[in-house]
Amino acid sequence: MAKFIIDGTQAADLVKNKTVRTAYLYEGDAESNKSTKEPVVRSSQEFNVGSEKWNGSEGHYKLWNEIHEMQSKFKNAATPPSTAELAAFYPKLFIDVMRQSDEFVNLQPIVATVINRSDVPEVSNLRDYLPFVGKEKTIEGNNDTVPLIEQRTANTDTVTQTIRAFGFKDSLKNLLFNPIPYLQRVTEAAARISTDYKNDNLIRTIVGATYGTKHSQAADSTGDTYDLKLYNTLAKAYKTLGKLYHPMYTDKAKYVATLPQYRNGVTLLINPLDEWAINRVLSGFTFTGSAFLQNVSPIPIANVVSYAGGIQDGMTWGKETLDLPGVAAGTAYMFIPNQAYVITKRDTTLETGTGSVLELSSEERAWYRVSGEHTSWLMGGCATNTGYGCIIKITLPTES
Repeated sequence: MAKFIIDGTQAADLVKNKTVRTAYLYEGDAESNKSTKEPVVRSSQEFNVGSEKWNGSEGHYKLWNEIHEMQSKFKNAATPPSTAELAAFYPKLFIDVMRQSDEFVNLQPIVATVINRSDVPEVSNLRDYLPFVGKEKTIEGNNDTVPLIEQRTANTDTVTQTIRAFGFKDSLKNLLFNPIPYLQRVTEAAARISTDYKNDNLIRTIVGATYGTKHSQAADSTGDTYDLKLYNTLAKAYKTLGKLYHPMYTDKAKYVATLPQYRNGVTLLINPLDEWAINRVLSGFTFTGSAFLQNVSPIPIANVVSYAGGIQDGMTWGKETLDLPGVAAGTAYMFIPNQAYVITKRDTTLETGTGSVLELSSEERAWYRVSGEHTSWLMGGCATNTGYGCIIKITLPTES
């Protein structure tokens, strides 16, 4: 079987309503596609993305009917499938991985600025992806110079591309005795794994960090009821976050509160067990003990995200229990979104090839992605209590 690579990166020319995506089939292997050159696209398949749920939908059923029909044709044919037939087959498998992933929460675009660039070198400067900086001045208009736009911010910050991968080996035993459509289960697992570890690359950094006093907010104890304590805690946290300095501004310390991203609303990362109480308070109402009080000005939090851990957190893999941590109950993290960066050279990609005769393996496949994260601006100096960064840790009050 020929070796191909299928990439699930969203098509560059998405229509405005974002209902069209593309599964690509590339030439070459993982190593050759790691170069900074543009990869060679063998073929591609576009497909529509509707708003309906994918699992169990008519589109899901129809896609797997097509896959099973092609599988049956390959197995019963007197000759191996042609390159053209394989080029039509594998993108269909990856369409299912992409659509399965759509049903899971991908926190990358919620927490960070996500940049997809196939020409990214292994180590790149963050400044290559940031806006240019300039100033305006009054001139005479007679042979005098004008101030030039410059690219000087973050000139020492770099992002390194890392390859992350997982795989599956099909066996003769599977082909002969497994009554369940295991190929479909493999694609479902690929979608879960891909989403889990994209999230983990960012969330583990946030929940695993040490937060000094300048980067923390203790629970308020002055309110007469739990709702008032919670409201006061979040209000104080909003002000605490605003007093941090942004790590990008090295020449002159600049409060985070002066940035548009802060004024337009911050993000709150919480545990699902605290979601109901927090949403109740953020809606503008607090229970005073005898009645609900409507606050004139709700706290300007734009987004509340619940994450207790990865989909596979706590599951057994071999002799290992998977650890994909989330936010602990009673704790929250308030941050300015898009201050971390995820720069992706290749999104989740499938490479497949022939198996081993000696191992009675009929097919082997591996999924990989090439990506790098920059979290220094988001996290700042929270561990050393410098007052620089764009995130704080909140201890929520205890509900009796």
